[in-house]
Amino acid sequence: MRKYRIGYERIDITPWESVPLAGAGDSSRRMSKCIRSRLYASCFAITDEADTTVILMTLDLQRADYTTCGIVIPMISKMTGVPEENILISGTHTHAGPDLFNKDHPAIKRYAEVLYQRLTLCAALAMTDRKEADVYIGQVEAERFNF
Repeated sequence: MRKYRIGYERIDITPWESVPLAGAGDSSRRMSKCIRSRLYASCFAITDEADTTVILMTLDLQRADYTTCGIVIPMISKMTGVPEENILISGTHTHAGPDLFNKDHPAIKRYAEVLYQRLTLCAALAMTDRKEADVYIGQVEAERFNF
């Protein structure tokens, strides 16, 4: 058994206005029209016995692109004190979210500004939420898997 401190936060990252949607060709032709499902960022902050912290974040976006990660990871690091190399951001690959690669679109520019702040806040809140947790690491037998 190992002692960890683990925190979790989930924050809404749904656009508040019509934005170009990711995937399936020219995103400037696929604009959002309504909200059927909210989009979220989920974040775990995990600190081990040696006081090393990792931040794991997933976004309900098509991808965590280089621009977003290049801006948000340093912001999170500065706010939390967690080294940049200990922060991982990934996307769920939804085609029902904003196309962050369409950087010149005015709605994406407005969305990205708010998104970066919300992702940084999500990580900071996960850090604040950390509580003692016992983690058991071991081996288990698995049956009936197709490989």
